[in-house]
Amino acid sequence: MFSEILRAGGGGSLISKRHGQNDLVFVSFYSQYHFFITIIAILAILAIIAILAFIAIIDIISILAIIAIIATIDIFAIIANLAIIAIIAIIAIVAIIAIIDIIAIIAIIDIIAIITIIAIISPSD
Repeated sequence: MFSEILRAGGGGSLISKRHGQNDLVFVSFYSQYHFFITIIAILAILAIIAILAFIAIIDIISILAIIAIIATIDIFAIIANLAIIAIIAIIAIVAIIAIIDIIAIIAIIDIIAIITIIAIISPSD
């Protein structure tokens, strides 16, 4: 009778399929509780997947944070480089203006000198 119940349930080891009164003694732990063991195993696998997913999310967040920090540093570096380029450009412009001023001053001095020479050479009335 017990072996028919076990066969109908689908569980049990080969030993439990034998006829006799000692069928229940030979029923393995898995055959009696295979449904619960399967559910617990599935839940354990889901828990492991959830933990791995959580770790993966933390990893992704940390990677994104690191990328964001590096990007911010890069932006600051780019701004700093642009500032240095702007300072160099301003210095270059000031230097060019200074050179033009020097040339203009030299030119004015030259013009004054030429006028002075002409005034000295030309006979006075």
